[in-house]
Amino acid sequence: MNPTNVRPGSLKLTRITRGSNRRFMCNNDDAGVSNPETSHYESLYKLKGLSSEELRKRRRISEVQIRKQKQEDFFNSKRRLDNDEVEFTLADDCCIIPKAVLDMIKSGNFQNESAGLKFLRSKISESAEDVNCMSSLGDISLISQLTRLLIRGDEELVDDLSWILVNMFRRHEKQPFTDEVRGQVLPTFCGLIRRAASPRNMVPAQLENSVLSQLLWSIASLVEVSPANRNFVVANGVVQDILNIASRNKKLVILRHIMFLIAVLFADIHEFTPDIAELCPLLPLIASQLSSEDETIQADAVRACKLMSECVEFFGPMADSGILCKLTQLTRSCSPYVLQGVLRSIGNVIQESSLYTKDMVRENLLVNLLPLMSRNTTMREASFICSNIAAEGGDMLQAVIDSGSLKQISVLLEIADYETRKEAFYIMYHTATSSRSCHLAALLGAELLAPLCDFLTVLEYSLVADAMEALSCLLAYGEQLAIGLADFLNPVATRMEELGAKDKLEFLCNSPSMNIHVAAHEILEKYFYSCEENEVTTQSAVTMPPYTGAMVRDTMDETIDMIVKSVCL
Repeated sequence: MNPTNVRPGSLKLTRITRGSNRRFMCNNDDAGVSNPETSHYESLYKLKGLSSEELRKRRRISEVQIRKQKQEDFFNSKRRLDNDEVEFTLADDCCIIPKAVLDMIKSGNFQNESAGLKFLRSKISESAEDVNCMSSLGDISLISQLTRLLIRGDEELVDDLSWILVNMFRRHEKQPFTDEVRGQVLPTFCGLIRRAASPRNMVPAQLENSVLSQLLWSIASLVEVSPANRNFVVANGVVQDILNIASRNKKLVILRHIMFLIAVLFADIHEFTPDIAELCPLLPLIASQLSSEDETIQADAVRACKLMSECVEFFGPMADSGILCKLTQLTRSCSPYVLQGVLRSIGNVIQESSLYTKDMVRENLLVNLLPLMSRNTTMREASFICSNIAAEGGDMLQAVIDSGSLKQISVLLEIADYETRKEAFYIMYHTATSSRSCHLAALLGAELLAPLCDFLTVLEYSLVADAMEALSCLLAYGEQLAIGLADFLNPVATRMEELGAKDKLEFLCNSPSMNIHVAAHEILEKYFYSCEENEVTTQSAVTMPPYTGAMVRDTMDETIDMIVKSVCL
């Protein structure tokens, strides 16, 4: 250092560079080195004149700015918009969208926007149709940009925009939407449907039919995810939009997707049920499509009926719109593809309410069910419906008998599985426990006493108890018949003994179930043991040894002891 170039007593700042780090040192010309007593204060020369409160304020501002910057960096990393390339992942494929394309879409220039959208559409269309799914959160910002372009309303861009939105967020079963994506996709799709259904358009929207069908399918897929999504689109007026589109667009592909969307709107209808009045306008459309010649449309209409039949509040509107009548007619002519749904819908209604049974029986429901009781694929549902109609008793039970169902039961019991045989059993049970003697006579005339006795040996306690109740009613009817016979013998009891029912009842006397034990004893003592006990009592009176003080016990005493023990335990 040359001291002649520096004034005495002055300080000189010398910049020292080491690598990329730069700092300033404060030197004293007189000594050639820094003064240790003053260097600390001199290094803080910029802060001279600031109060401690002002220094704390500056530190707080600096900390806030640091936190904001870190938060912004975090969001940018999530958006992944600062990279040279933005990647969205398909299930089986990977497409790379250059950042330049995104810049073109966001440029505000029509030519650039159109070119960017066409490039994006071509990239998405290259992937397989069943795996189009953009699920990463980094793509949410793209939704907002596409939505803004759609709202702007450039007709030349509408087709590309709607096609991209539909296909970019088509739900894949293994990659369901996150809540964040659903929150933006559903409102966008509802807006597109509103545009398609707008009355100001002479045709169903400025959308291609392929795009409109995919849009309907995508909304249906989102609605299937949760009842909350269903309630959201219903609250946004999708029902009226569907009706407007269906009234103007008669293309088969559009009707197929409309019926698919309608069907899923009724999924889980008993959970978080929307206002019934909001969905009832769809019922006339469903009723009309039940007669569709297209099997896919008809199947979705039947599916909608099956789902709404799980909610009792829809029974009245279903009857008023003619759906129940058409479902009854379909039992005669519909294909096996939709027959299960038809039977399940009718079964749900008849099981929960008897208000509509007469109308369906008047439409020859029982006659149509008779051949279905002999098919392996439909016999269980058909028997279930018949047993529920028979449970209403009176004229409805008479209608079941008149249809020939009792004769069909004997054939069904030989080929059906256990669950189907249970349904057939309850037809016999309701007939046997009827208050009309003609019904019991019809049951015996159909030779169903033997199948009833067979149910005494099943392993289900409730079924055995019901079988004994039915047999008890038939035995009581046999007592009435015995009055007009020369030998005064109960013909039902005689036939049951020939079938081995007496031995089965004696076996049931040892049942661990108290109800079955008591019922078996009562039937035996009332209808089978009465005459024999009189003879045994007379013979024992002659040969009885002198009184020894021992208590003579009978079966009733044992029954009482068992009851007392069970109560004490």
